[in-house]
Amino acid sequence: MLNKTLFFFFISIVFCSLLNAQTITISKPIPLSSKTSKFKILGKNNIGYWVRNYGKNEERIDVYDENLNLYKSKSLLVKRQNFSTVSFFLGTNNATIYYTEYKKRTMYLYASSINERLETGAEISLDTTKYESFDDVASVSFASSINKSYHMLFIPMYENAYFKKIKIIGTNGGAYSIYNKIIDINKNTYSASPEDAIVNNDGSTLLLIKYKSNINDSILYMTYVLNKKGELTYKTIINFDKNLFGDPYMLYNEKTKAFIINAFTSDMPKEGANYFTTSTLNFDDANESKINHYKIDKQILDDIYEGDAGKITGLYTFKIKKVILTNDNGVYVFTESFFKENKEEISPDILSLSPMNNFQPSFNNTRTVSVYHYNNVLCLKINDSLRTFDYELIKKNQVSENDNGAYSSFSIFNTGKNIKCLYNSEESSIYSLVENTFGENTTNTKQVLLNQEKKGIQLIPKLSVQTSINEIVLPSYRNDDFKLIKIKY
Repeated sequence: MLNKTLFFFFISIVFCSLLNAQTITISKPIPLSSKTSKFKILGKNNIGYWVRNYGKNEERIDVYDENLNLYKSKSLLVKRQNFSTVSFFLGTNNATIYYTEYKKRTMYLYASSINERLETGAEISLDTTKYESFDDVASVSFASSINKSYHMLFIPMYENAYFKKIKIIGTNGGAYSIYNKIIDINKNTYSASPEDAIVNNDGSTLLLIKYKSNINDSILYMTYVLNKKGELTYKTIINFDKNLFGDPYMLYNEKTKAFIINAFTSDMPKEGANYFTTSTLNFDDANESKINHYKIDKQILDDIYEGDAGKITGLYTFKIKKVILTNDNGVYVFTESFFKENKEEISPDILSLSPMNNFQPSFNNTRTVSVYHYNNVLCLKINDSLRTFDYELIKKNQVSENDNGAYSSFSIFNTGKNIKCLYNSEESSIYSLVENTFGENTTNTKQVLLNQEKKGIQLIPKLSVQTSINEIVLPSYRNDDFKLIKIKY
């Protein structure tokens, strides 16, 4: 009987291991050139995995097959001498590049299609915007719908150096626009600035505009909603009832047809964020719109500080990085502790290391070192409908110097049943990729996925892209070589 019990226990362990098993594929190294020294994973379509390689006035697309073999690579033909790329849109069998050229206080916006052979199509002019001076922030931002049916471009417009209007160029992800509209966002006695934008699967666009009073330091937010034809259908002021601590994060629930704005808030900003607030806007049913506050209590603070937090009553360094909707219309809010510090270091004078000085260094020089701290990940698990509030804390400590924290932070992989948080770790002096898994019915588990030193890679998790429900792709940059890594569950 005992042997039978042990046998079934062994089988259950093997079965659970198979469920959590993953395969890891690593591409061959590609040296980065000085012309295209930067890279970004664009995603995956029927053609393969698209990687953008770029530099000043240079754009090259590399496409990898299912086994991460590089089988297509081509520099894009963009006729503008001083163009700046705004975004790429990846279609089923092609892509579109959107780019600008700025000259004589005028910004020109263009688009070109890219076919499966990576050939650039005819240049299409989408818009021309004139500015009063070179000091105006002539930049273009964008947002895409989750179903990849819409790709919207946003252009700020200025009058007397103040942001007064915003131009929205609506597209279906192709080189032609479906509308070009200008929305007046001016509000008397307030200075406006663009905060966020989101596009739902029906083609409606929600703009979140931040206003700062010209009389005092008060701040308010207003939302503007446009339908898929670019017509303004709704606008309202968002009142959080408390002081905002940091920037809000916005998303759209396709099931309930509601926008959700998430933010850290505070009774006293000097004491940090002591609430997490959700503001739900339902434009079809005003009764469904509501604001809920969740207290950042002492238990959370004690857990973060690994003991009694003492007089600390709020969060100071945590910022919202990612918000995921759950199956029961709740949200998982991923926040991360980040801060940067500058310190002065004494360095030797190289010229003093000479025979004339008996090779004795002279420490007369100082240099400024920027230190980047990416620490714990706090996941807040919230459901406004059920009035539930819980949390998970992932302990990590990532410190780097003068690299803008390139290899720090984390990525999120959503399987639909659970959530995996991936990040680099140097525990036990081993540089490895670590995975934390948790969910509604999953206990928080931690495991090492791979030893990066043995594989000759150095992953950048925050630049990863989830390409399917069971697949995530991450870039690696080490010794001037680029590699693509695919993890399939």
